[in-house]
Amino acid sequence: MLLLPPLIAGFISCDNYPNTGGVGSGKTTFLHYTSKVSAAKIIKEKILWLYINFKKATESDDPRTFLYKELLELIEEDVILNLGSWKESIEPAYQDLINKMIKGPLSLIYKDDKKEFNKEITNIITKERDNLEPYIDRILRYASTKRPIYIIVDNIDQIENEEHQTKIFNESQAIARRSKSNVIISLREATYLKHRNSPVFDAFQLDTIYIDPPKVIPVLSRRFVYAKRFLKNKEAEILSESGIRFKVKDLSVFFGIVSESLLSQDSGFLLESLSGGDVRRGLLLVREFLASGHISANAALQTYLTEGKYKFPMHEVFKGALLGQRKYYREEDSLLFNIFDSKLGKLSLQLLRLQLLLVLIEFSYDSSFEGFNLESITSDLYRIGVSNNEIMRVIKTLISSGAIRTSDGNPLMKDSMIVPTRLGGYLILKLGYTFMYLEPCLMDACIYDEGTWSQLFELTENIESSIKMKRIQYRIERAKIFLNYLNNIEQNWIVNCKRFKLQNYWEKEIIGKQIIPKAEKQFEWVLHSAEKQYKKEK
Repeated sequence: MLLLPPLIAGFISCDNYPNTGGVGSGKTTFLHYTSKVSAAKIIKEKILWLYINFKKATESDDPRTFLYKELLELIEEDVILNLGSWKESIEPAYQDLINKMIKGPLSLIYKDDKKEFNKEITNIITKERDNLEPYIDRILRYASTKRPIYIIVDNIDQIENEEHQTKIFNESQAIARRSKSNVIISLREATYLKHRNSPVFDAFQLDTIYIDPPKVIPVLSRRFVYAKRFLKNKEAEILSESGIRFKVKDLSVFFGIVSESLLSQDSGFLLESLSGGDVRRGLLLVREFLASGHISANAALQTYLTEGKYKFPMHEVFKGALLGQRKYYREEDSLLFNIFDSKLGKLSLQLLRLQLLLVLIEFSYDSSFEGFNLESITSDLYRIGVSNNEIMRVIKTLISSGAIRTSDGNPLMKDSMIVPTRLGGYLILKLGYTFMYLEPCLMDACIYDEGTWSQLFELTENIESSIKMKRIQYRIERAKIFLNYLNNIEQNWIVNCKRFKLQNYWEKEIIGKQIIPKAEKQFEWVLHSAEKQYKKEK
């Protein structure tokens, strides 16, 4: 965040400053922080800062018209140079035109009737203002003689049409040239990489600033501090699930509980991993948790008021963030995908997401690993009957879910190099064997084996009709059957890979050798934890 202010302070004359970063990395926040905090004094005293937000635009808006309308509004609201003032801005900006009219076409009117002359000048300026471009170009050219102008164009990525984006780049730079201004364009990294070698950028000098995304946990911590301050000493009467009403004199204690629960080591690592470095995703996970019907908020407050402390268990944090207000997990409605079902409609390919991710993670242990070539993946798997379309569907799902990415950040191409992300590693090495993730996935997965389906169906009915320990035991039994089903699929996959002599890395076994043994320990812990809880309730 120290790069931009020195550039501004130095008044470097440059056509374009791309300000890049990933989704949720804080590009807009960085721009606002620069103008209002880190470089506020410099900007206030020496720079004209004109911020245009394309979040308000749609694809039906003409880029040039939108830019000029926004600039007109900024000009007429300006209080720094009073750009909308006749005496301080408009008259000086039009003085050369007025002088030409005095000497030229309106000279006779000027000599005979000054009022009529002024009326004619007013009409000319009003007409140019209605046309936007000539009026705004003049005002900004005059303003540029007083101080450097920076036109900030933000959220271009909100409009996904590439042709439209290119028009915005062109028009932004054209306005900057005509008005003798500088332009700062805020872009997602992928958008910048997509366009950086295009003529629209090649034609201009560029100074690129990359914004690293902030860590999710510190951002959440500050939000919770703000929420606690906002709710400090605010009372509420709460109806518990058992029908008992109780009063809470200070609602801020709830966010104390939330902060303690979500920012603890295990839950904090969980949220940071699931968010994949995307702060917006992290905030959305917390919002889902807070709105969830799967957390015992009433019990949390009651326990806190009686015992002075409470902490949501990790599985409740996960379930709340994963499900929100929904009763059952469904991949299409969730922020986290199902690694145990590739959604390709084939038993043999059910674990393709898992197998692709596993191979990438195995390669990533090598310090020289720079990515797995997509063409190698498709040519390998084509030999065992996996089509290019099926592979691309899985790859695109993993990319959109944040489990993998292209090594250079560019959009996916047939020769792209693919690398796993922290989220991908977390799913394979940590989350994949946990009961809290396995159970939702089995409810979402297609079961192609009729015998397994019958067993799972019967156990689900038993679960719905049971309570307490018996219910937990049935749930664990169901998860074990699901894992055995997945293990059979994996074994068939390995046999197939050996039969067609694929590289050894495609034969890696994870369900039988890693996930099932670790899950067994998890199941023991779940049973032990449930027993303790039910004894406590008695």
